[in-house]
Amino acid sequence: MKKSIAIIIALVLTAAAVGAVVLGVSLTADRSSPVARALGLNDLRDYIGSQIVGVVNAHLVPQIAFETIDYEAPGTVRLGGVTLTAPSGDRVIDVSTLVVTLAEIPERGKAIRIARVEVEGGRVNLSVDPETGSIRGMRPLVKGSGGDPGGASQAPVPENLRLSRVLVLEEIKITDLDLVYDDGSGADPLTLSGFHLAMDIVPATDASAEAPGGQGWYELAFTSGRRPGLELDVEGRLNIDTLMLWTRRAEATIDLSPGTVSTLPPALAELLREHDVRGRAQASFSGSVPLRDPLSGQAGGSLSMTDASFASGEFRLPVDRLGAEVVLGEGALNLSRLDASLLGGSLQATGGTHLTEQSRPAQLSLTITDVDLERLLRATTPAGQDPSLAGLLSATVNATGSLRDREQLAGAGTLKVRDGILVRTPGLSAVAQAAEVGSLTKPGQRTHKADIEFDLVPEGAKITASRLETPTMLARGVGLVGFDRSLDLRVNAGPLEKLQGMLGQAGKLIGKLTDQLVTYRVTGTISEPSVSVAPLGIEVAP
Repeated sequence: MKKSIAIIIALVLTAAAVGAVVLGVSLTADRSSPVARALGLNDLRDYIGSQIVGVVNAHLVPQIAFETIDYEAPGTVRLGGVTLTAPSGDRVIDVSTLVVTLAEIPERGKAIRIARVEVEGGRVNLSVDPETGSIRGMRPLVKGSGGDPGGASQAPVPENLRLSRVLVLEEIKITDLDLVYDDGSGADPLTLSGFHLAMDIVPATDASAEAPGGQGWYELAFTSGRRPGLELDVEGRLNIDTLMLWTRRAEATIDLSPGTVSTLPPALAELLREHDVRGRAQASFSGSVPLRDPLSGQAGGSLSMTDASFASGEFRLPVDRLGAEVVLGEGALNLSRLDASLLGGSLQATGGTHLTEQSRPAQLSLTITDVDLERLLRATTPAGQDPSLAGLLSATVNATGSLRDREQLAGAGTLKVRDGILVRTPGLSAVAQAAEVGSLTKPGQRTHKADIEFDLVPEGAKITASRLETPTMLARGVGLVGFDRSLDLRVNAGPLEKLQGMLGQAGKLIGKLTDQLVTYRVTGTISEPSVSVAPLGIEVAP
């Protein structure tokens, strides 16, 4: 949302600055004529030109250019082929036609009053730099902001170039704007067409305990987005000198219903259908954020989601309801609450990260209760057959680490499954075959149990203790399940282990012996596990 607002601010500055430049040029189309000299148009043109050039250079990093100019007296300026280009040469914004309607004739020493700015067609280019992952030409967008090499040492903006002295806008309208996204992979860019913006701008001279006001402050009320499916509604105030944004209310809505998906570009629509992506999400935001340094803002927000789903391969994750609350303050972004109803169970989480610290330290606590694993299966199990995966899953995870360095990951967790069918557990069927215990399931019965304790390490989840029980086999194992889906587990399993469990305390003595006598090593990957047998601690091929 912050990036969307920054793009809107850039379009506003571009529209106002170019409109004023066009006005200065059109007023002095024949600077040598006696009428022009008598009216002082040359001086006025020079003043307007120097002011606009100074404003653009003082505030925006990308530079403005245009191809054609058309002035219609008394106060309409049409500009064609407007571009905003970063110093790197990356084209940030292209505007087909920019129409500026003036509210009054400009005077030297007086702020230009532009009543209306309309953008008709164009596009915003979001191109990812594959080396840095950032958007080309968008950082920095405003001088003095994060990422601007000269931001820290930049001299204050001269009083005559302050936006509050130069610009007085009342309305901005944008129609048929395209958003072009290039992920940097070399694939064809993705284009979303039909974005719009309708913004009313009114001076906010009155300050109150609730809202800031005074010189440079303007009321903002606008809607933007792409119908159907994406809407942004904002009420707040913006100081055009300091670029401080105060929002009373900012709400974004995304609706991925089948009707919305059908209006998207074919490639994106097909991808969403392939993964059964659907649902409705609403996000709200309020607070004060300096656009030059958003991470130092003080704000709060919430997210809600209903009837959502995402599928991949054989699995599908449906979310009936999700709600979350976040708080930004003193450089820290905290997830104070996340609650979700999914798969017949629930999920709760809290966490946070320090965005202003170099390492981006973070922590997360997660609790899952009675999630129905069978609902994860994308395909419906035929009547009269048992599913390949079932059970009620509960889990806890507590983790700390860095958003920029996985080597700092640490933490621990537990996992429990009851009333299950767990034959899809990586390597379990192969271990059962090696142990010659027969079938792991009985028709119509969901009796598998699992208890797992693990540590989180940079490589993955390190299982420190586990117990998995089926009607015919008991297995205990330790080892690593890697984030790269690799397996390196040592498992004791078989009828002897089942007997050991029944023998209680005496079984523990047998367990010490069986740990040395019957060990199965599970390696490979989650999708293609490999099992070998190591009797007496000596591993041999099966």
